Amino acid sequence: MAIKRGGGGWLGMGYNAGFDRLAEKYDKFHKAHESFAEIVERWCPRSNDLRFLDVGCGTGTETRQVMQTLGCVAVGVDVALGMLRKAKRKGEGAFWIRGEAERLPFLSGAFRCVGCFFSAHHFSDLERAASELWRVLCGSGVALVFTISHEQMGRSAEHLYLPEVADWDVRHVPEVVALCDIMRRQGFWVGVEEIHYETRRVDDNFVKRIRNRYRFALQQMSAECIDAGVKRIEADLRMGRGRRDEMMCTVLVCAKGDGD
Repeated sequence: MAIKRGGGGWLGMGYNAGFDRLAEKYDKFHKAHESFAEIVERWCPRSNDLRFLDVGCGTGTETRQVMQTLGCVAVGVDVALGMLRKAKRKGEGAFWIRGEAERLPFLSGAFRCVGCFFSAHHFSDLERAASELWRVLCGSGVALVFTISHEQMGRSAEHLYLPEVADWDVRHVPEVVALCDIMRRQGFWVGVEEIHYETRRVDDNFVKRIRNRYRFALQQMSAECIDAGVKRIEADLRMGRGRRDEMMCTVLVCAKGDGD
């Protein structure tokens, strides 16, 4: 493995403790989606020497899915030790390394494909992280940045019932246009596509996810905020007003070539 030795301290460690707390229950509420690996395969076809890097890998769900789908060498990097420990306990195959997006501990040109699955908004310096993605990709490499646009967030049931979470997400998740501009400034050709990846029902399991604060933004909310949101959901359920939540996301396809 082409690992670069040395380097300074960690950036973005303010998130570390929060994600360490999430680690043990994270997989109860997050599952692999076949469409994600299919997108990676479309832009990074199978080859004997394919190396895939997952930046902000968490417990490694997507890392492993890509590895199994493409039969490639897969590496997951994250700043949260709790997440990496959970990833490693899932079995052998992939490599797990503690590191930050802004100072990736790999040699230049080490990977054919890099994925960021809903992790970019946690990077402490997006410009520097984009520069690092460019550096570690080979000449024909592709970075796939999965994110959720503000418009997509606005259609979610979670934001309908918990407006404080909606406000937090809008303030912390960069808009797609801004992300595209950052990647283009590094020299990437950037294409954008929207995909549907899951249908969720607003039901008792939805309430359970909220109460368990299954993602980082919910951890930032007060108990009063969570309780108020749950009461709104439960009132609608009692009235038979449950709904289906069509989960959409946006994928930035960032190629070092011309995208052909």
